[in-house]
Amino acid sequence: MILTPKNYIEQSCQVNFDQLPKALSKGHDLALNAFKDAQSAYKGNKTVKAVMDHYLCELNEAIASKKPTKTIKKRKKRSATLKPITGEVSLISEEIRFIRRFLWLDGKNRSKESIKSLLFSLQNAMVERRIRKNSPYADEIQKIHDYLWDLAVGQHDMLRIELDPKLKASYKEIASSQSIKEAVRILKKFISLQGQSGIDEQVVKLHKRASVLLENKSFQKDKMYHYRVSQAFDELTYYIEDMDYDNPDLSFTLQHLGKLPDVMSSEQILKMEFETIGLNGKWKELIGDPSVGFSMMVFGQPKSGKSTLMMEFAQHLAENHGKTLYVAIEEGFGYTLKDKIQRVGATSGNLSFAAEMPKNLDGLDFVFIDSISRGGMEIKDLIKLQEKNPRVGFIYIFHTTKDGRFRGGNHYAHEVDVIIEVSPEEINASGRFGPGSILPRSSEKHKALEDK
Repeated sequence: MILTPKNYIEQSCQVNFDQLPKALSKGHDLALNAFKDAQSAYKGNKTVKAVMDHYLCELNEAIASKKPTKTIKKRKKRSATLKPITGEVSLISEEIRFIRRFLWLDGKNRSKESIKSLLFSLQNAMVERRIRKNSPYADEIQKIHDYLWDLAVGQHDMLRIELDPKLKASYKEIASSQSIKEAVRILKKFISLQGQSGIDEQVVKLHKRASVLLENKSFQKDKMYHYRVSQAFDELTYYIEDMDYDNPDLSFTLQHLGKLPDVMSSEQILKMEFETIGLNGKWKELIGDPSVGFSMMVFGQPKSGKSTLMMEFAQHLAENHGKTLYVAIEEGFGYTLKDKIQRVGATSGNLSFAAEMPKNLDGLDFVFIDSISRGGMEIKDLIKLQEKNPRVGFIYIFHTTKDGRFRGGNHYAHEVDVIIEVSPEEINASGRFGPGSILPRSSEKHKALEDK
């Protein structure tokens, strides 16, 4: 049974809310008011609609996942073995970021709208699986969610936030358990100085910090950041050396942080090493082994199977190559999306889904956008995405016109590395990593080969 705004009043009586989380029990009374009178409150208020959509998503998931007691105990035991990441990190975890934002509210007067904004941000993080149920801080996040919910549905427009001292102390300990690596801080500061004037004093201080870090023996083993900090240190040194003779500038030093020189000899090119995804199997047969941060466009006639094919590819990437997000703008969180996930078996822990394009893609390795046409994205939007996230692989799915061409014009094709055309008979690819083709699972040729 799946509850919807239309059937909630009639069908919710079959749900035993006493066995569900407290937050869902509280939401039941609100839902009854929101969906009564032909859903007048739900349809007439954007805030009510957003809250109820999330409530139904969580409620249906809780109903669907209800299992015997033994299985639940086993899952709890397994999740209890998870340990939180502490110490220096490259990126503060999503849970700790929300705990810090929640702590910041203590002792402040906030409007109901600002509380709702934080609540919706937290709910979106849950829906997009940036915060998961097996998180080491799942209990704390749930308490924060319930606290914000109670405030958001209250009667007062201005609210005074006062946290319990013991709870506050516990959250402070969690909030301070992670800190950004010094290498990341140095590189972010270095980037922020690009093109700025009057930065002599800041450059000298940053140069000293980089020098101290580079002398640290343990940091010398850091393969990810040591080389980058060394490059930044050299550029800062050049700047300081020029301070007495000229007006130094850091405007163009970023070209040395991973970009190539303007002119190279053939010998230099032959010695270059490139970082590739490491694809194998039928996907390598189709598109080769693309470099990190590649882009790909996929198009085909309606019902040709392009979305199912890309769901399968997303599952493969998530299982073998990194964190993957599938943005299902076309279908949203509906039945057809669930059906595809079940048919393909797209259940990797590294694969998450969104109904619309999120603003923050930090921590992701691959992003599928299905579809560009429905998302209303122009070529300039795709270019900005790739420039802002140079190490993310983007896969764009397009609608086609009646004559089989993809909507939007050929200028899209010039901005991607790989182009895939999907038809019921054959899947063909062309691009920078070599042409290839495979047979779709539904084709008669594919079935004949499998029978052999």
